Amino acid sequence: VRVKYGENIQFYNNRISKLGHDGLFASECKNVEAWNNKITCRTNSGIRIWNSNKVKVHDNVMESSYYRCTGGAGIQIEKSAGVMDTIEIYNNTIYETYGPGIWIFNYDTASATRDQGKNVYIHNNIFYSTGTNPNIVWLGGIVAGGFDDTLIESNVFDGAYNAAVVHMY
Repeated sequence: VRVKYGENIQFYNNRISKLGHDGLFASECKNVEAWNNKITCRTNSGIRIWNSNKVKVHDNVMESSYYRCTGGAGIQIEKSAGVMDTIEIYNNTIYETYGPGIWIFNYDTASATRDQGKNVYIHNNIFYSTGTNPNIVWLGGIVAGGFDDTLIESNVFDGAYNAAVVHMY
């Protein structure tokens, strides 16, 4: 599902397997909630949030098509412009991802908005065997960069390649 410029998006109780891209891609949306989904990534991520505000991602199970060495992050939080604020990720189980379990990055270079990626709260998630591609450096349970006031607490990491939490940039 790809939603652009939407509000009050609810994405729940879905079973998604081996799609060509994301299970949910919310682009420039407000008030997005994704829960109780079972997602097997093949390309890109299970849930991708881009330039969106007020987001909750919780109680999902995500993994990659590990046997084919494909897929990206379980959850991808991406900012390229504007304000991206108040994002909560909790109670998810993410395992055997080819990329990071959660990947948070900001490539906004505009002086007016580059510092407006903030307030990400990641807690009570379980990560195991995340970041299984040893050929790339941006791997781990959680890989983050470019967001202010990010709080990561009370997660379980088992077998994350590289490190449990990687702060880049």
